[in-house]
Amino acid sequence: MKGVVLLSVLLLVARSQGRYEDKKRRLDHTRPTAASERALNICDLQQEHDLNMFCVCEPRNEHNNATSANCWMFNSGESEDSPVWTWFRSQRHLTKMILNVRSLTQLSYVPTRALKQLSKLKTFEIVYANIETIEPFAFANLTLLQDLGLTRNRIMTLKKFSIAFLPDLKVITLGENRISELNREVFVSLPSLRKLYIDRNNLSLIHEGAFSALYSLEELELHGNQLTVVTKETFRGLSRLRRLDLSLNALTYIAEGTFKEMPALEELLLERNKIEALDPGALIDLEFLGKVYLTANSLRTLPPGLFEDTTSLRFLNVRDNILHTLNHQVFAPIILNLFNQSAYLLVDGNPLVCDCRLDWLHNLYNSSNSESVRTTIEEMTCIQTLNDLDSEPLRARMPDNTIGDTPTQESMEPFSEKNFMAIPRESLPCPQDLRATGVPAVQLATKTESSGLKTSQSLVLIIFSICLLFP
Repeated sequence: MKGVVLLSVLLLVARSQGRYEDKKRRLDHTRPTAASERALNICDLQQEHDLNMFCVCEPRNEHNNATSANCWMFNSGESEDSPVWTWFRSQRHLTKMILNVRSLTQLSYVPTRALKQLSKLKTFEIVYANIETIEPFAFANLTLLQDLGLTRNRIMTLKKFSIAFLPDLKVITLGENRISELNREVFVSLPSLRKLYIDRNNLSLIHEGAFSALYSLEELELHGNQLTVVTKETFRGLSRLRRLDLSLNALTYIAEGTFKEMPALEELLLERNKIEALDPGALIDLEFLGKVYLTANSLRTLPPGLFEDTTSLRFLNVRDNILHTLNHQVFAPIILNLFNQSAYLLVDGNPLVCDCRLDWLHNLYNSSNSESVRTTIEEMTCIQTLNDLDSEPLRARMPDNTIGDTPTQESMEPFSEKNFMAIPRESLPCPQDLRATGVPAVQLATKTESSGLKTSQSLVLIIFSICLLFP
């Protein structure tokens, strides 16, 4: 009898326990779970208060077919192993993704786990993160990626293969970071890359061959860095490059053949460096070079032969240097280009000396169809030095109290700077070293020191010299 009672009690307890478990399962099923325990749609995170990221997707009415996601990270951000990155598989049709990092929020890595879910991505951008190092293969070998933007992310180091094996990539933007050194094998297997921007960083060293795999590159922006030296090997492999910007660096000298690896170069920007000298062969083999910017350097002269190979040059800006003259021999290879209506010659801001070496500019003014060239010559000023005061035309116009005495600054002011076109051609003095030779000034100003000029260039010299002799 006791056994029957005990068995009945056990059955009752078991039945009660079963009902309790069923009720618990039903309650667990209806209770909300933490976001980290379930998969979510990346375009529907606004109500997830335990997350530090949300995305605005377009088009908004497409539950799983959005093509664009503009995401924001805030507060403490999300860790590299956060499940939020795997939730991007909920929007596998994304072609554009922008990741904005709010101030005081930390994002110290590229979210490679998210990128692996987005095989159709064409544009990817991160802004205002603090990614000190880009690791190898950080962009998940995205085969359709075309535009990669990494501006203002405090990047310091690009490891080997950090931007690699992206066959459709056309543009890389790395501006306003802290990159100081560029190694080889960072940019690998990027056959479609056309534009590379590494401007406004701390670049002081580019290893030889760093761009050697970028054989399709057309535009390279390196302005606003700390480069003191570039060589031919710096640009090895850039056979299709058309535009190179090296402005706002610390270059002091451009050696022979520096840009020889870029035979297709059309535009060269060297503004606001500290360039004191150019080798005569600095622009060798650049027959397609059409624009050269040398503004705000420390050039004292342009060497003969500098433009010998630049037969397409029509735009030259040498403003704000220390040039004392514009020698006809230097400009002879591009004289006919300066006749063209589209030509530009900008020379203001140089302490040009008023002497017979500038006489050829009168003929250029009369022959050029370019409004810019003519305006430059019309507005050009030059200075007359103490060495010119023994010139009879000058002495005749000087105040009596300056003849035979050391001129005071006050008496010299009318002779310190003149409008070039206001000076009669016959009044342009010739330096002593030119007069001592006994050769006419025009011939001296156009005399060729090298016999290596091309036949067409020599012909230009002869024709232009005749024009100078018989204005």
